[in-house]
Amino acid sequence: MGKWYNEAVFYHMYPLGMTGAPKENKEPETVHRLRELFPWIDHLKEIGVTAIYIGPLFESSTHGYDTKDYKKVDRRLGDNEDFKEFVRLAHENGIRVVVDGVFNHTGREFFAFQDIQKNREHSPYCSWYKGVNFGWNSPYNDGFGYEAWRNCFELVNLNLYEQAVRDYLFDVIHFWITEFDIDGIRLDCADCLTFDFMKEMRYRTGQWKEDFWLMGEVIHGDYARWVNDEMLHSTTNYELHKGLYSGHNDHNYFEIAHSVKRLLGICGDYRLYTFMDNHDVERIYSKLNNKEHMGLVTLLVYTLYGIPSMYYGSEFGIEGKKEQGSDWNLRPHLELADYVDAYTNNPITALCVKLGELKKQYPELSEGQYQELSLTNRQFAYARALSETAMITLLNCDDEPTTITVQAPVGATSATDMLGQAEQVYYENGQLQVTLPANCGTVIYLGEKVEPITTEKVSSDTEEPITAEKVSAETEEPIAAGKVSSEKNAEPSYVLLLNGSPHCNGSTATALEEVAGALERNGVHTEIVQVGHLAVRSCMACGACAETGKCVIDDIVNEIAPKFEKADGLVVGSPVYYASANATLVACLTRLFYSTHFDKRMKVGASVVSARRGGCSASFDELNKFFTISGMPVASSQYWNSIHGNNANEAKQDGEGLQIMRTLGNNMAFLIKSIAMGKEMFGLLELEERIGTNFIR
Repeated sequence: MGKWYNEAVFYHMYPLGMTGAPKENKEPETVHRLRELFPWIDHLKEIGVTAIYIGPLFESSTHGYDTKDYKKVDRRLGDNEDFKEFVRLAHENGIRVVVDGVFNHTGREFFAFQDIQKNREHSPYCSWYKGVNFGWNSPYNDGFGYEAWRNCFELVNLNLYEQAVRDYLFDVIHFWITEFDIDGIRLDCADCLTFDFMKEMRYRTGQWKEDFWLMGEVIHGDYARWVNDEMLHSTTNYELHKGLYSGHNDHNYFEIAHSVKRLLGICGDYRLYTFMDNHDVERIYSKLNNKEHMGLVTLLVYTLYGIPSMYYGSEFGIEGKKEQGSDWNLRPHLELADYVDAYTNNPITALCVKLGELKKQYPELSEGQYQELSLTNRQFAYARALSETAMITLLNCDDEPTTITVQAPVGATSATDMLGQAEQVYYENGQLQVTLPANCGTVIYLGEKVEPITTEKVSSDTEEPITAEKVSAETEEPIAAGKVSSEKNAEPSYVLLLNGSPHCNGSTATALEEVAGALERNGVHTEIVQVGHLAVRSCMACGACAETGKCVIDDIVNEIAPKFEKADGLVVGSPVYYASANATLVACLTRLFYSTHFDKRMKVGASVVSARRGGCSASFDELNKFFTISGMPVASSQYWNSIHGNNANEAKQDGEGLQIMRTLGNNMAFLIKSIAMGKEMFGLLELEERIGTNFIR
């Protein structure tokens, strides 16, 4: 079993809208509207939901994102006890709960901002906010200015570089974990938060609760900057969201397929949060030119590589458009009782039921390797394949029926239409041929004979689910030409990066992150380990490692040794001290290379150095010698691998240095892949017996 969030189907609730709460928080008394959501948990079980993202919940002034009190549930929804009961019911039904974390800004009624209004320059909270300036004035005539989120001055930007602010927010997060037993946080405006803040959050929450999930709202950019082992587990996939409606409206499946491949190349095994709509964008049912395409969109969300999410009401195909810039139409009050017949009468709801069951029963849809099988403007087929089984999703957004023929990615004996949507399914000798009606899609299971999902059928055109004929027992083994290659099933390439600087976020870190980003974009997984801040002893020349296989000094060296053995490449980074690498890093590398006895040949090595001015080339040469004595090819760039700057901000201004690092990452990825192909074709050459001479005898 993998991580719960990688196997989850999410349901997104906007509680202020769902419950019909007033748009402004002016009610004098607490109203327990949150209890209206308790019956929805049974509905979520029906459609296969295993996790809820709910929010915002903090006490606020209007829409929920202008926080007044981080430790109180909004009185329009109820009190803290109401939410405790909601989480308890969800957990009893096997459903995780993730809440909205609004940490980029507060509302104007938050206590710290009100203290500045009252005490001005004498307030101890002036440093809690960005850009507080008593020589300016805000649109609210506060007598001082401040930074606001997107110039919405009711949302005051917090200063996350202030330790007191970070400590306060971490205390808030710990409170929600201990008091309510939440399972994760969706970070509002994650693309505005500091990386250091998110890294510390990842570390702390992991200590407080195992498998605690962090997902960030990121609109644009390279998602891998946020999604990695140090920061977030996932981000919102806005790129795919756009493709889901425009790819159908334009009859252009190339847009969707390109996004999928590009994002897989960037993020690798990390699963992005896949959604068709949410509380900030218009309902996809309103955006689709052809409403029949709603089923195709739903199929894509559930079966593509990612974490599927359904925004409340979209499983019923409700509409919603912005009016005069207002989002409230996207956040309607819904009565569950109005949709009691949806499971049988609404094809979208019925499809969600089936797909939720498929997701629960078949690990292919969570863990399967993605493989594009067929692509035209109006037809798209792809696989989620394990070693011997696969789920094949086939889509037709044309107004005419079509037949799609693909080569099976696995050597399965049978094909089953799990949704009963195809007009005909033919499977023989590794070739799958499926005829789909107009504007229709389905999911085919390749494996041993199984029964289709038996909930009420989705298509009104088909009387009975269609099952492909099983290849007879007398038939020869299916053709293996379409089988997923061993390379695709193998572990992805992995590079270990060691930061030898005592500063975790200095210029050396900037260089290493740039290298890692390039590697990740090339499909190579990376891990950066900080070593320069540790007290690492040098080698004692005791020789004990020859017998034990590890260093007698049990510290970080022995921790990273198995990572080094697993790695296809090693990058070491260091600042320059007196034209030399950091002594801590040198001590670490000396013991790491000497105490480990696995074959290091053909692991690709590279070093990067940072300095204010000089000494880079000497340090660069010093570090490379660890590789050249070990049979490790050294990756190069367009210049010696150095970056200049006295700190991270200065290093980020070194355009050439950053480019050198990206080029290094690209070259290293190519070299690693080339070596892997060479090993597969030729294997490693046998070594001659080592000759060792002593210069005095």
